[in-house]
Amino acid sequence: MRSIVRRSLTCSLLVATVPAFASIGCSGSGTSGTPATGTPVTSTVQRDTAPDVAPSDETNLVAGNTGFAFALYHGLSTADGGNTTGNLFYSPYSVSLALAMTYAGANGATASQMATALEFGSLGADLAPAFDKLDLAIEAKPTGATGADGAPFALNLADSLWGDERVSFAQPFVNTLAADYGASLRTVDFVDQPTQAEAAINAWVAGETNDKIPTLLGPGAVDSSTELVIVNAVYFNASWATPFDKSSTQTGKFTRADGSTVQTPMMSSANVATTYFKGSNYQAVELPYSGNTTSMVVVLPDDGAYAAVEKGLSGAFYDGVTAGLSFAEGSVTMPRFDIHGGSVNLAPELTSLGMTDAFNPKKADFTKMIPAGGAYISFVIHQAFVDVDESGTEAAAATAVGIGTAAEEGTPFSVVLDRPFFFFIRDIASKTILFVGREGDPTSTD
Repeated sequence: MRSIVRRSLTCSLLVATVPAFASIGCSGSGTSGTPATGTPVTSTVQRDTAPDVAPSDETNLVAGNTGFAFALYHGLSTADGGNTTGNLFYSPYSVSLALAMTYAGANGATASQMATALEFGSLGADLAPAFDKLDLAIEAKPTGATGADGAPFALNLADSLWGDERVSFAQPFVNTLAADYGASLRTVDFVDQPTQAEAAINAWVAGETNDKIPTLLGPGAVDSSTELVIVNAVYFNASWATPFDKSSTQTGKFTRADGSTVQTPMMSSANVATTYFKGSNYQAVELPYSGNTTSMVVVLPDDGAYAAVEKGLSGAFYDGVTAGLSFAEGSVTMPRFDIHGGSVNLAPELTSLGMTDAFNPKKADFTKMIPAGGAYISFVIHQAFVDVDESGTEAAAATAVGIGTAAEEGTPFSVVLDRPFFFFIRDIASKTILFVGREGDPTSTD
């Protein structure tokens, strides 16, 4: 079963590991002795809660994010050996947001490739403010968003940075993440206490996602080469504007793409007043959540049209579906379901989209993040969760972008001691030679 994303949604998390300058652009720096829990370090720059963004930039950002969402889909849908019919769930916004924060530290060809693969277009320096405005708009709580069951509407975004206590970040990079993403810096010890740092990050993510993403980073995800982890968490929990009546739920048949069938609880609601669209080979219906600022748009391919509809999934297809939705009344029957998978590395999919230099230690350029150079993306980990029932939907997702540094590679050599040689035994720290030797005949003890 493919869950990601192959796994879940409501919460998104982004992690980037990069060499940092822990004190630059911050009001404090990390101290030894408290690295495991992460000591907050506040940037001197506050979150910009009223960014000045051109309407065209907002439109272009949303369009680009939508295009990337489906480009990523086609990579993920075939990542498990060509299976395009199993379960699949992911948060493209989480991935985009995590990589947008990483993009703030990219330069040259690395930045250009990221912008193309992620469909950031020509926003450039305007990207961060545009994301800031979009994030603030998404987080704005709708009026009257309490569901019929009394549950409050929740759509929360949270950002944080976890930097090694020995390192410093470029000040403009730190300030950008503080001003446009509200990300504060916590110091940890990735060198001597990587397990504790990993546990602290996972605990933070779990807390921000209502424990739906308890372990984003698996054992060994971070190590001594990790210098920064950028984390974004998104959590969503909302009741349907019109809940399904649980008494109407009955066990019914669900036919899988290969023609086989399974029995599963099917929710049903008659006389639904919503928006609907009949496409050339599919139906689409919108199911609003309480507050009517969010909804689930369901696309059902006609019999025999699954492959054709899936192949055509794109930003243009999505725009066509949403533009075609209009008021209608009818009935909806759908299964209860939940998808919760493990963490998946998205590096192959992103590389196939043209983001190659960022993963190459010899070509990556993140000098806007780490002026000393040598930083590259070591992983992009994503995990998602969704639970849909009669009351509504709970979803969470997390994306971690790991940025590490590669050790300098020396010129390959070959030493074959097949002739006389000398050797010295020394004390390294003081450079004191303790013994001197020469080996001229290994068959003789003289």
